[in-house]
Amino acid sequence: MFRQEEHIDFKAVPSNKPLPPDCTQVTDLHYSIHAFEHLEGMKARKNLSGTAELGLKNAIPHRDNVDDYGNLIYEAMKKNKTSWVLFNMAAFYWRIKGDSYQVIECLRRALHYSPRMQKDVALISLANVLHRARYSNEAAIVVHAALDVSKELNVNHFTLGNIYAVLGEYNKSVICFENTLKIQPEFEAAAKRKHAVLCHAKLESALEAQHRSLQRTLNDLKDYQRKHDFWQQQNTKLQTEQVPADVKMIQEQTFDQLNSWHSNANLWSKTGNTGANQDDFCQMIDRHGHHILECNRDRKPSSNFDFSLSSEDSSSNTETKEKDPAWSLDAKSTTDYSVPVRAPLYSAESKSHHHKEMPVDWPSKEECDMYVQKFPDPQNMSTVYLSPENKGFEVRALLSEAQSLYAGDEHPLPWYPPICTPLLDITDGSVLTYDHIRSVADRANFALKFPEPAMRQILLDHVNNGIVTKEEVGQRILTALKQSISPNWILFNLAGLYWRILGNAFYGIECIRRALYTVPELYRDVPLINLGSILYRVGRYDDAIVVIKDALMINSVEPLTNYFLGNLLVATQNYTGAVWHYEQALVEPYGLKEAYSALRAVKCQQKFHKPAQSEASHHLSDANGMTDSSTTSPNCQQKIMYSTNIPQGESRVICQTENGAEKCVIETRSHSKSSNCDGHCTQTCTIIPIKLESCASAMSSQGGLGAAVMAATEFNNGICDHDADCPGNKDSCKEEKCHQINVQPHV
Repeated sequence: MFRQEEHIDFKAVPSNKPLPPDCTQVTDLHYSIHAFEHLEGMKARKNLSGTAELGLKNAIPHRDNVDDYGNLIYEAMKKNKTSWVLFNMAAFYWRIKGDSYQVIECLRRALHYSPRMQKDVALISLANVLHRARYSNEAAIVVHAALDVSKELNVNHFTLGNIYAVLGEYNKSVICFENTLKIQPEFEAAAKRKHAVLCHAKLESALEAQHRSLQRTLNDLKDYQRKHDFWQQQNTKLQTEQVPADVKMIQEQTFDQLNSWHSNANLWSKTGNTGANQDDFCQMIDRHGHHILECNRDRKPSSNFDFSLSSEDSSSNTETKEKDPAWSLDAKSTTDYSVPVRAPLYSAESKSHHHKEMPVDWPSKEECDMYVQKFPDPQNMSTVYLSPENKGFEVRALLSEAQSLYAGDEHPLPWYPPICTPLLDITDGSVLTYDHIRSVADRANFALKFPEPAMRQILLDHVNNGIVTKEEVGQRILTALKQSISPNWILFNLAGLYWRILGNAFYGIECIRRALYTVPELYRDVPLINLGSILYRVGRYDDAIVVIKDALMINSVEPLTNYFLGNLLVATQNYTGAVWHYEQALVEPYGLKEAYSALRAVKCQQKFHKPAQSEASHHLSDANGMTDSSTTSPNCQQKIMYSTNIPQGESRVICQTENGAEKCVIETRSHSKSSNCDGHCTQTCTIIPIKLESCASAMSSQGGLGAAVMAATEFNNGICDHDADCPGNKDSCKEEKCHQINVQPHV
């Protein structure tokens, strides 16, 4: 050991401005092999965190004024720049101040200049600094180096015991504290630290054991949860597979009754009494995966019955059968949905023979201006859906009760769309399925998307009062078809409606073909209306008219059929035919308000817009030398030739080929001088025709373009444009008409 009085002068007069012992200013030391420069803590010494070790004041003489103590060390270091004792004392000063960087710089120089047997002093200080800076592993290395120098000092073992305790090496820590007590048995702090480490080790061991136990418990709970979920799944499946309690009770009653019939049958066979109705029978049937005992009276058994009885008490009557719960169950389970359950909504008998004629001057100009803002677009006329319920059939039950699904029930997942092609195989080319119609034969070439969102609610209303998704309704239709619930033509027709909503014409036609293949002749108009709607949506107006006319031949009093045919005739500009069918749809005692609105629109078109259109067509015919209508093809409407020089109008024809068929657009524009317009006033008529097959040869022979007119007509009266349509200036348009008009295509 060394005495501080031998190295510094404690009797010196205190300085008014004490200076700290900055070891870096005393001597430069870039590297020292003795200073453990390879340790990470030594490399990062400028960034080490540290706290003041005020307890070290007890080891210095100047306990009250540490700065004076530091100044004395500084004065002594100026006289002796290589004293390892002064550098250790300076390190003590900086440990009291809490400056880790200055501590390490002083200890590096102390280690560099210390003799080997005195290096443990600086090493223990260095270990304490590294340990407090959370470099405990490196601190343990440094203490072991100090123990190599001196194993007799208790402070070395005590320091290493503290470091191992922090590192969690409790056994090594206990050994170090025991070595400390061997050297100094009265070292009370070492004894307390030893017991604290033992207690902590025991507590940690107990906590680890508890953690392992909790982990095992958690694993057991997870395993129990898996087993419980599996049990619940199996129990739910078991309950769904079992017959309900009320049905089971009825079956037991029926079975007891069956046993009594057996006994009576044996008795009658011995006595020769045949007092039973030979048409009574009971049989086991498989319904929706469940075996059910079914007993019927006054009906012949099917060919695949398991057993039958022909004995019955002759005194029982019809009233007894109706009151017997066993028979009431059978009556409910064998409801025949293939026949109408009520009278049809519309029939020839209910049709009124006194047709109420509209007034001759109806509608008035004021009514047309108020209610008919624009003539209907032929490409967006309303389509319809003719429900089998109009014929008296029960449709909703096919998607619910017939599948053991009741109000509020949801069909089990998964849900698939009702694709009809794999459900019923039919050959192409059949007249029953209208394969002779070109549009039906070309169904695979239609575009995929012609959606009809207006039909969505009609489909949804078949299940749970409309509170359902169309995907679930589609699955219910598919389930009913797979379970062969009758009548399947209604289900195929519903599937066609499903695909109409999605806009898939191919799948829709495939389902309707199967409905047509299986439907009775009396009700063929139901799927025909569905088919006609699809053909209209894909632009095949003529084929749609053929189909709807066939539907009208089956039932001529359906308002929806007459209304829809009127729409199709409007699309083909056959206004006279459209008016007649609209009026048929309005015949009392039933009538459609939609037909009234459509009839008014057509009447307004005929009364107030058609004269202007006819005048434009007249000028067009005169300018082009139209051929007589008798020379045209019988399947074509009036031919309109290309024209560019008309005194009061202008016209042009634009043709293009789509899907192998030529389609033409005819545009006409007429203009006239108006008294209330000082500019250029025009009246425009845009007509979109669709070319017929049989028109091709007629057009070729006449050297022009012909088309069947099938579109809406738009009239813009009194549109004044001073500059846009006139090649001249504003003033020139006031005096005379402008004959050069820029006509843009309208497709």
